[in-house]
Amino acid sequence: LPNGNYSVVYQMVLQNTGTVDLVNLQITEDLEMEFGVGIFVGTITTPSIAGGPSLPGSTAPSLDAGWNGGLSGSANTNIFTGTSGTLVPNDSITVQFVVEVDPDATGTSMPLENTAEASGEDPNGTTVTDDSDDGANANNGEDDPTPLDIPSVNLAKQVNGPYVDNGDNTWTIPYQ
Repeated sequence: LPNGNYSVVYQMVLQNTGTVDLVNLQITEDLEMEFGVGIFVGTITTPSIAGGPSLPGSTAPSLDAGWNGGLSGSANTNIFTGTSGTLVPNDSITVQFVVEVDPDATGTSMPLENTAEASGEDPNGTTVTDDSDDGANANNGEDDPTPLDIPSVNLAKQVNGPYVDNGDNTWTIPYQ
């Protein structure tokens, strides 16, 4: 971004890996708590359903239009309304959004890491939850945070020794 910050595209895949339908789907994502105040600057695009659900009996949950990733200590960290959506076993929903981060903000330590939490209710009304997993396989038994590595490069250059006039309108300047 022109201000030196980065836009980061997040895609989350909520998948029913169980054997019964799940309803009242939710993804909780608190980027300010995960990254820190000032590091998470805000949302560039709000969450949208980028894919799914695709199996008969599944319905997409309603998005919470007020989601802001916990910006300024907000409690609005739920991506869905939490009272809609059905996922049948083996079906999934992909959510996408874009946020702005400031890797130079005070307190930044790399890599930035974050974990979201998914939840849904089984037919008995019991809430099941799972922390997000880094990578594409949500069912590998791990719940490791997703790292956000920001590219960086530094260069130092200084004159090392005296300037030498080459006598032809050019100079030799040693650097290190």
